[in-house]
Amino acid sequence: MVSRRGLVFVVAFAAALAAGASVTFGQGSTAGKPLRACVDKKTGAIYMVKPGVRCGTKRRVATWNIRGKTGPAGEAGPAGERGAQGAAGAPGARGTRGTFDFDDFDGMPCDAGSGPSSVDVTYDSNGFASFQC
Repeated sequence: MVSRRGLVFVVAFAAALAAGASVTFGQGSTAGKPLRACVDKKTGAIYMVKPGVRCGTKRRVATWNIRGKTGPAGEAGPAGERGAQGAAGAPGARGTRGTFDFDDFDGMPCDAGSGPSSVDVTYDSNGFASFQC
């Protein structure tokens, strides 16, 4: 059974180790340096150590990076299915009133029931237009 003094030491050591590990993790992620620890072969307990510190015969060294190297880009995936028709848009603004010339109708094809013909536009002396097919 662990004595009270031993338990306090273990808890304090674990807290210090966790604080040191969090500092090491933060530094490792920005500096890109690997982390280093000694692992007790019997208990599996992990002890963070500085580079160059020997682990001894009862522990083995473990190193790792926080972030590995970026791998190659993967292949492009297949094209997705066509999406559903979107909702109708809002009505557009009213356009300006257009103008036309009656003479543009002269010669257009037409059919008044007696067979194909063409429009004939004429004007009387008062400027009134007359259409005939």
